This record gives sequence, C-alpha cells and structure tokens, in this order.
Amino acid sequence: MINGYLRGLRRRPVVDVHRWKSVAGIVVILSGVPVDDTGGGARGAQFALELIRRQFLVIYVNLFPKYETQGVDARIGHPNLIVTHFRKFSIEDFTQQFGPLLHEKPFGLLVELPIPDFLPIVRELRKLGARVMYDLIDDWSTSLGARWYTETAERELIAASDTLMATAPTLQARLERLSGREALLLPNAVNLRLFNYR
Repeated sequence: MINGYLRGLRRRPVVDVHRWKSVAGIVVILSGVPVDDTGGGARGAQFALELIRRQFLVIYVNLFPKYETQGVDARIGHPNLIVTHFRKFSIEDFTQQFGPLLHEKPFGLLVELPIPDFLPIVRELRKLGARVMYDLIDDWSTSLGARWYTETAERELIAASDTLMATAPTLQARLERLSGREALLLPNAVNLRLFNYR
C-alpha cells in the first residue's frame, strides 16, 4: 500500500500535467487574504470557487496571513485549486509547470489589491499572455490601505489591466476617473449554493 502511494506521488507531476490539459483555462488570483479566511467567504475565494466550478485551474496567491481563526475551520481544497503564499510564488516555477498550457488555454490574472509587491508578478504574467483584471473592492486610499497603498502603484495596475471592475458605484467612478476608461460594476453577492436566500 505504501509503495503504491509513493509510486503515485512520484508520478504526480505527470498526472497533473495530463489532468490540466482538460481544464477550461488558467486563472491566477492575487489576493490579500488566504482562500479559507472568513470561512472562504471573501470575494477572491468566491471567484476561485466559481472558476473551479467552471472547470478552470486556479492558482490562488495570498499576501497576508489568515486573520479569522476563531471558530472558523474551513478547509477549501480541490484538484484544480493550487494555494500558495506570495513569498513562495515563483514566475520561473509557474512557467515551468504551466508554460505550454498558457498558449493553449485562456489565461487570466485577477488582482484584488494594488499592492506594489504584486506589480512585478502582474508585469511578468502579462508578458506571458495573461489578461489582467483589477477588481477594486475597497477605497484603498483610506486607512484601509494605509500601510501599503500608493496611488502610483494603483495607476500602474490600472494601466496594465485589460478589465477594470468595482464592487460599488463610487469605486467604479474612481476607476473610471483614474483610468479614463469604462469600469464594470460587479457588486458583492451571496453564494446561493452556500446560503439559503430565505
């Protein structure tokens, strides 16, 4: 039994490459919090779950630690979900692992925060052909982004983005003012597969 497990473990990279050929596309999500923070209820986690449901491979990269641990024990796992911390994410490893698929499948990058540390990844994945989406979920120029926000970084992310999205009309207007382009209004919603609307 253990020998079979070890053989399977050694073959996993080959099996993964074969399995990933059947995915609908690849999406990297650059998020602030881990996918299981707030019990998996964060906006980025909901995007990840919906993309997985639609047969996409999702690489979920978070920068900050998990904040909500009290009474929350959500374990979110799926063969098409790869979760990693920002400090462990390597463009070189990503390219080596997924390079051939990037030209065969739709390839996207969803960025939740205009954090300066994310910009090198945005630049590199864009060079590899990723369609970049910036999802403005809060006004980071307030105290919410006080430790890391700069308008320069946000403007660079906006310029690098193919699609601009916002969760509220005021944020949509902010994106349109900063970009000179149209931004989509995509309000927060409820996942009816998790919650009873009644």
